[in-house]
Amino acid sequence: MATAQGSSAPGEQELAVAWLLLARYSGMINEIMERVVATGSNYDIAVLSHLYRHSEQRPHQLMAVTGLSRPSVAAVVARLERLGFLHRSFGESDRRTTLASLTALGRRRMSELGRALEAHFEASRALVTEFLDLLGWVSD
Repeated sequence: MATAQGSSAPGEQELAVAWLLLARYSGMINEIMERVVATGSNYDIAVLSHLYRHSEQRPHQLMAVTGLSRPSVAAVVARLERLGFLHRSFGESDRRTTLASLTALGRRRMSELGRALEAHFEASRALVTEFLDLLGWVSD
C-alpha cells in the first residue's frame, strides 16, 4: 500500500482506518500518562513538563504555556499539588505572587513518563508507519 510522497491522495477508507489508528495511538498515550503520572489531562502534563525543564514558575508563565486563564491554571496547580507533584511557595521579592515547582515525586514521575513514552514510541513504530502509509506519506 506504500505510495510515493504526494503521489495520490488517500481514499475515504484509508482516511477512516488512519483516523481509527490515530485514536488508538492517542488512547495508548493517555493510558501511559494515567498509569505513570495519574493524569491524562494535557494541561496537567503541559504544566508538569514545563516545570520539569524550568525551575520555579509564576502563574502568568504557566498561563503562557497552557493558554489557560489564571483561574484555570490555579485549578491545575492545585490538583497537581494535591497529587504531590508540585508545591507552591511565595515569591521572595513579592509575597503576593506564588511560584510553582516540582517536588521530588513530580520530578521522578516526569522522568518515568519520559522513559515510558520513549519505550512506547519505539514499540509502536509499526503502528505509526501503518498510519503514515494510509495517508500516503511513506515512500517505498
